[in-house]
Amino acid sequence: MRLHKCILIGVVLSCAVSLASPQLSFACWFTGENTYECCMVCCQDSETCQDYLSGDGLRATGCSFNFYCLWNPVYCSRSCLEMEVCPFGLILDDDQSKLDVLREIRDTRLLNTPLGESLVDLYYYHAEEVLTILLSDEDLLAITANITDAIVENAQEVTGSEVMVIDGALLESIVEVADLVDQEASLELKKTLQMLRRAIKKKVMFRKLGIAINE
Repeated sequence: MRLHKCILIGVVLSCAVSLASPQLSFACWFTGENTYECCMVCCQDSETCQDYLSGDGLRATGCSFNFYCLWNPVYCSRSCLEMEVCPFGLILDDDQSKLDVLREIRDTRLLNTPLGESLVDLYYYHAEEVLTILLSDEDLLAITANITDAIVENAQEVTGSEVMVIDGALLESIVEVADLVDQEASLELKKTLQMLRRAIKKKVMFRKLGIAINE
């Protein structure tokens, strides 16, 4: 009964705040000074988050449960997956400014469409295997890092719902990386990469995501 009351209070407060400020992020909103998202909890900063993920408890780290997860468990599940396995964290050497750009692309461009949401789910589903492949090939990791840097630069030139422009040569490089990953991929990942390559060649997916290709 007490848990049900907490959920109800969380829903009511979430609705009230959304009406007052539609652009406010609810993640970690209920937790005072603990504003750093860390899987299912909220911490003061990245250091205490890592302590929590390493096995220290809430009391030892000062972190607190993120009540937003009662309202949006899907969001928190993705957050946990990103904390545990994030290939882009490795690719960009944990450069938070660049990672924030990619998160903005995910949250404002990809997750706003069914197609984009499916792509995000596929990314997290295969993240661990992709990470393993990248760690085993320094050259492939370096190539992927250069491509990701280029994508970040392109994304920084647009705001909001503006069309994001990607150079045709960059798109070809993305396909080449997919081919290299495919050589070491499991059957399941191979099927996903094959599907993505077909979608990239047709270019329909880019229009749906607000991305233009500069041939």
